[in-house]
Amino acid sequence: MSDTYLEIPATAAIRLSANPRLLSVIPTDTTRSAKEMLDKIFLACGLNPHEEASIFVCSPPQSVVANIPSGAKGLRIAVFGLSPKQIGTLWSVPMYQWISVGEHFWCFAERLEHIEADIEKKKHLWNCLKILREV
Repeated sequence: MSDTYLEIPATAAIRLSANPRLLSVIPTDTTRSAKEMLDKIFLACGLNPHEEASIFVCSPPQSVVANIPSGAKGLRIAVFGLSPKQIGTLWSVPMYQWISVGEHFWCFAERLEHIEADIEKKKHLWNCLKILREV
């Protein structure tokens, strides 16, 4: 995965759910329609966006690993539009595949806006996230 993503402004916001099963990490400049698409994906996976799925809008991106909710084990973390290097890791991972690191599972994908505009990327994302229906 190359580091060809946009620079991220120095702001952050978190929509944390009480009992997250999925944490999605997105750049701060993600569009409203892309966030709405993400909520629809959560629903298709059988997740309540306000109870079981959290969104972490990160800046600086290196703060991702440090801001994972403490006590959460087996959390699935989907990172959109950021490379492993940008979040402060040295992992070399393929996109749209879950990897196990420590107590959590990680998946990396393109920016939501790119996925939203491309049916093939949507299929890849769905194939990756549909596992959440069974977890």
